Amino acid sequence: MRTLSLVIKEIKQLVRDRNGMIFTIVFPIVLTLVLGASLSNMFSSNSGPTRIDAYYHIEGNSPMAAAFKKDFVPQIEKEKLYLKEETPEKALNAVKFGDSACYIEVGDDRIVITMRDGGTMSGQIAETMVKAYASKFNTIMTVAKVNPLSLKDLNSQDESTGSKYTESVSLQKQKAPRALDYYALTMLTLIIMYAGPAGSSLISDERQQRTLSRMVLSPVKNAEILVSKVTGMTLVTCLQVVIVFFFDKFVLKTEWGTNIPAVAAILLAQIIMVVSVGVGMAYLFKENSTGTTILNTLIPILIFLGGGYVNLELMGIGGIISQIAWLSPVKWLNQTLLQVIYANDYSTFGTTIALYLGIAIVFLAISSVLSKKEVYA
Repeated sequence: MRTLSLVIKEIKQLVRDRNGMIFTIVFPIVLTLVLGASLSNMFSSNSGPTRIDAYYHIEGNSPMAAAFKKDFVPQIEKEKLYLKEETPEKALNAVKFGDSACYIEVGDDRIVITMRDGGTMSGQIAETMVKAYASKFNTIMTVAKVNPLSLKDLNSQDESTGSKYTESVSLQKQKAPRALDYYALTMLTLIIMYAGPAGSSLISDERQQRTLSRMVLSPVKNAEILVSKVTGMTLVTCLQVVIVFFFDKFVLKTEWGTNIPAVAAILLAQIIMVVSVGVGMAYLFKENSTGTTILNTLIPILIFLGGGYVNLELMGIGGIISQIAWLSPVKWLNQTLLQVIYANDYSTFGTTIALYLGIAIVFLAISSVLSKKEVYA
């Protein structure tokens, strides 16, 4: 009950800052409109999201290899998704330094796809299409061994319906993110990052005003103070995020996919992580505002590397910057959200949430230990 009272106290204190509340809600919406309008050409149908710049190499003259080059490559090019044949060494280097989404090696009886750790949206789409191709090819080969005459029915069915097996798994143009869609997502994750400095200020302001020492001298336990700070900040940030989300979805009509609970789970994990990091920084650095200053300095860098301001992939930025970008937790977050929303791909969903919650637990543990030392100093 005492902890609940402290949480309510924190929420009231945060909501009372009307300027901060309004800014946190209005700022991402304004940025979404400005960046979405000014950079819309980058997300047009002639660039970026509908293009996969992947390399491939064919070994041998097996039926699979011949069919891949004869049927699969032309079909992909109809979708404006480009494959380029290259030597394995050059192709692997291109993937390593971020100059290509993936490398496809076609052998006599197998297809191997190589991507950078974490992959990209383009790489994931390419992987999905190749898997679909390989699956149908294997089906056809199996049918051919058992009942070759049935292949005529299969081919006539494809011709009569005009269906193409790659179309069912390709990146449909209406599902590709527009500039407004992309920046609605990245500006929301950007503003969540600033819950970190706000969480740090909760502790540093209490320390500066001498109210923290009064609280710890009362019957209130250290754990209750810590839980109330993190919970209060988390709930208020969730409220702000929900308001921005509903405005983006229902007023700006931006795309958030069909699995809203999955998107919400990722964003909640981010909120818990950044608030925990913020509180932990306040305990790590006892000087007033030091933790807040460090976070305010790091966040723009992490946002840039994560593609928050500009999509590095669409800008053609590769090499060392592309590799460094994966050090940013914002990169993991945005990439996972894009995969869930536009590719229905949950391969990194659990890993991203687990990683964020793991970071939160580490910083909460640090806060718990250091808060006790501060009390008895």
